[in-house]
Amino acid sequence: MIHRSSARLALFTLIVTACNTPAVEEGAPASRTPVTITHVVRSDIAAHVRLNAVVRFLRRNTVTSPVTGRITKAYVQLGGHVQAGSPLYDLRTREADALRAAQRPDSLFRLAGDLTVRAPSDGVVVRMDKLTDDLVTEGDALLVLADASGRVFMLEVPFERSRQVIPGTMCSITLPDSSVVEGTIGAPLSTMEGPAQTRSFPVRPRVQRDLPEGLIGTVLLPVQAHRDAQVVPAACVLSNEEMTRWWVMRMVDDSTAVKVPITTGIEAGDSVEVVAPEFGPDDRLVLTGAYGLGDTARVQVQAARP
Repeated sequence: MIHRSSARLALFTLIVTACNTPAVEEGAPASRTPVTITHVVRSDIAAHVRLNAVVRFLRRNTVTSPVTGRITKAYVQLGGHVQAGSPLYDLRTREADALRAAQRPDSLFRLAGDLTVRAPSDGVVVRMDKLTDDLVTEGDALLVLADASGRVFMLEVPFERSRQVIPGTMCSITLPDSSVVEGTIGAPLSTMEGPAQTRSFPVRPRVQRDLPEGLIGTVLLPVQAHRDAQVVPAACVLSNEEMTRWWVMRMVDDSTAVKVPITTGIEAGDSVEVVAPEFGPDDRLVLTGAYGLGDTARVQVQAARP
């Protein structure tokens, strides 16, 4: 009996609550999604690929010993800069060494046999094969000088993109310290890097800088470009999960947006080219808030954030 009374009381309370709840008025405005809008602009757009460019010395001079003998003094160090005509080594011939050992200290006879090897050109010492007191024979390599004026960046381009690189064009090389070097792309070398299958294009900097060999910079190389294209922000372009269909939401009035399928072209950073359809300068596209909207949606246009 107690359980039946409790059930009746609960039912009575539910009926009273339902009667007191105000009914939803018919024709009340449905909720609208807040969005911001943008417009199509006409501008040039280009796609780029990021490639490595490595500092290399194109010309090297191998300095050899003109005689057989012993090095009595080395004037340079590895990595040092030398000028044409500056001394590199002092040599003493083998015969002079042998006769000086037999010569009496009080003798008035003085034997020649010392000579100085000098730099054939300006450059950087990139290899030293001989040091002080080393024995050398005629023709032995003493050191290797890299011609500083022949310093270039070797742009490593995958073979499939090598036809897109045009010798004589300008490019910008960004170094690890964020500085930029402007240069001119030269004709490609006749050899390729085997494992990487890249083709090397020398880029001659417009202004020579003292950069170490092996330094790696990056080049943004344009691989495709269109002039006077329809360009929209990438944020307003939507796609399916497979990324095989693309569309934008276009405003047909102040509160309604409809789905418009599009064909995309070049994608460059935060911009996308719209190949088709053709939009007018007054067409308004949804920039933010379009994700999850249906083919036709009620929206509320808000001012874009500064």
